[in-house]
Amino acid sequence: MKVIAAAYLVLFSVLLLTTAPIRIGMAVAHCWHPPVCPCHLGHLIGFLLLTLLALAPRWPVPRWGAAAMLLAYAVGTECLQVLVPGRVCDPVDCAENLAGIAAGCLICSLPRSYMLSHLAPGE
Repeated sequence: MKVIAAAYLVLFSVLLLTTAPIRIGMAVAHCWHPPVCPCHLGHLIGFLLLTLLALAPRWPVPRWGAAAMLLAYAVGTECLQVLVPGRVCDPVDCAENLAGIAAGCLICSLPRSYMLSHLAPGE
């Protein structure tokens, strides 16, 4: 799980700090046509997934420390986009980043017994 989290972090960083992330994403997805504009959900879903991957494995830092690093990463990458041609530091994107982290932290804070009893198939 740690390898997947690290690989996703690298891919996500490239997408956040490249000139045309949609074009790269479409090439990876082989011309996938999303039902809604991915620019509005991309940040939220991307940071939700990153948070789930970051908080699921047991890292040598407490969860609050990992969450703090995610918050710094979210704000930092948004600010660094000013240095990328064609990208801007958008407060709405930053809010979506933080909302994705908050949702991921909320999901990871649910007790395991609650998740198993409510998400178990066939019940």
